[in-house]
Amino acid sequence: MQGEQPPVPARAQRADASRNRDEIVRVARAEFDENGVDVPLERIAHLTGVSRMTLSRHFADRQELALAIFETDIQRLHEIAAKWMEQPDAFLQFLKAVSDDCARSLALSEILVQSASGLEKLSDISRRVIAIARPLLLVSQQHGVLRRDLTDDDLSIVIGMLLGGTGKDRSEMRAKRGARVLSLLLEGLLDRTELEDANYSHGRS
Repeated sequence: MQGEQPPVPARAQRADASRNRDEIVRVARAEFDENGVDVPLERIAHLTGVSRMTLSRHFADRQELALAIFETDIQRLHEIAAKWMEQPDAFLQFLKAVSDDCARSLALSEILVQSASGLEKLSDISRRVIAIARPLLLVSQQHGVLRRDLTDDDLSIVIGMLLGGTGKDRSEMRAKRGARVLSLLLEGLLDRTELEDANYSHGRS
C-alpha cells in the first residue's frame, strides 16, 4: 500500500536495542556515581533518550540495572588482567583498577544490599573479582613484588577495605580516598624481604 513504511529488519531492531541498553547502563553509571542510589529511573530514561517503558523492558528494577553496571566492570577487569598478565606488577595494576571501580561503585553496592538476593549477588561479584585477580597475584609473587603468604581470604579483605575506605562523599572525594587506602594497603602487600635482608646485611657490615 502506498505510503506504508517497510518493516525494520530484525537484525536492525536488535542492534538498536543493544545500543539503547548500553547507553542506559552508561548513563545510569554516571547518575548513580554523582547522585546516589535514589536517582529516579525516569531521569535516567530521559537522559538516555528513551521512554521509561523502554528502560523497563531492559531492566525490571534498579537492582538489575546495578548488576548490569557491575558486569561492565567485570569485563573491564578481564581486559586489564589480560593486558598485564606477564608483567611483574600485574597484581598492582589490577588492584588500582579495582580501587577505581570501588570509588565509583558504592551506590551500586548500596542498591544490592537492600535484599538477600542482592547480597548473594554482591558476594558472587566479589568471588569473580578474586578469580580474575588470583593469576595476577601469582605472577607478582613469582617476581618477588608481593609477599608470598597472601591468600584468597586476604584478597577478599583487601577488596572490602578498598570499598569501605572510599566513604560516602562525592565521587571525586571517594576517588582520592580510594587512592589513599590503596597506597596504605600496598605497604602490607609488597614483599619487603629483600629490602630487610639488605638492611640486615648493611647493619652487620
